[in-house]
Amino acid sequence: MKKSFAQVDSNNHAALSAFLHYGKQRIRTNREWCGLTISDFVSSYIEMHNGNLVDAVVKFTLTADCETPNTLLKLMGFQEFAKDALDEWLDENADTIVKHFEKEVKEHEMELAVAAAGF
Repeated sequence: MKKSFAQVDSNNHAALSAFLHYGKQRIRTNREWCGLTISDFVSSYIEMHNGNLVDAVVKFTLTADCETPNTLLKLMGFQEFAKDALDEWLDENADTIVKHFEKEVKEHEMELAVAAAGF
């Protein structure tokens, strides 16, 4: 998610990091964030790999022997690959994410200004 950090002032990197962490959690739990959804990610993921990875996951699911420890290791491998792909996809959507982040920052600054004014 280097592209997102490159577009934001370094003073806001910690806030952006928290924003990205929150967003990844929302996406992973099938909730919309910054106009992005898990369905958008999956569609992009399938296109990115010409459906090959989905084929491998389905084949694995149908043939997995759940009583062997090797099965868990293979599943964890798919999971790590998907997490990396999610990070890449979020980086591809950096412009959208930064736009939403900057909007949130401005709203927060406005709330602080109102609170400081005593309203």
